[in-house]
Amino acid sequence: MKLSDKGLFIKLMDENRVESFLNGNIFFNTDKKFTQMDTTDIVRFDPDESLDESRQIKEISIQDKETREYIPIGGVTSPIKFRYANKGALNIFCVYVHLEKNNSHFDEKNLNFGNSAVVIRDPIEFTKRIHYAANKFSLNIEQSPVEYVDQKKYHGVMGPFRKYDSFKYQNEFRYLLQPGQNEAITLPVGDLRDICFVIPSKDIRQLNIKESHPLNTK
Repeated sequence: MKLSDKGLFIKLMDENRVESFLNGNIFFNTDKKFTQMDTTDIVRFDPDESLDESRQIKEISIQDKETREYIPIGGVTSPIKFRYANKGALNIFCVYVHLEKNNSHFDEKNLNFGNSAVVIRDPIEFTKRIHYAANKFSLNIEQSPVEYVDQKKYHGVMGPFRKYDSFKYQNEFRYLLQPGQNEAITLPVGDLRDICFVIPSKDIRQLNIKESHPLNTK
């Protein structure tokens, strides 16, 4: 996804959460929460959430003290995943990006997020309101589309804006609230009904998004 693409932001959720969202209560969960969810929650559970590095390896060896030769260790598979010690907490808010160019490619696995879809028809204004609310509490917002990488090939830094491509169907855009806390944060941004409308999640494919604007939210 490019920031010049045209599209809409969509927040999928259970219907009992819709009113709170429309009232402007934006829920930033902790990154750790996604690794601790029930494994049956296929769209939310991610044991690799906010990995710091993903490294491909050919072989791991140890050196024999006497011969100085390196002896391969068996049973090690790629990638090797790293999490840095003592790093700060992260709070994340996610939306699905529905792009004009692939309007018909909505993956129905996303329906597991909930039966209601809050369509954010003005992503730029939505982003401005999140920044304004965060500033009032002396917090900062960083946002970006998620980059999806091949777990069998990618070698490098991960972080909160990069995930393995098994989650590519979620077509996710993220907001990162900083400094983070070790518990969920609800950020009040004010009533959102002027830039949102609600439809059943199953009707997402029927959305007409030709009048949408480029998703340049920087």
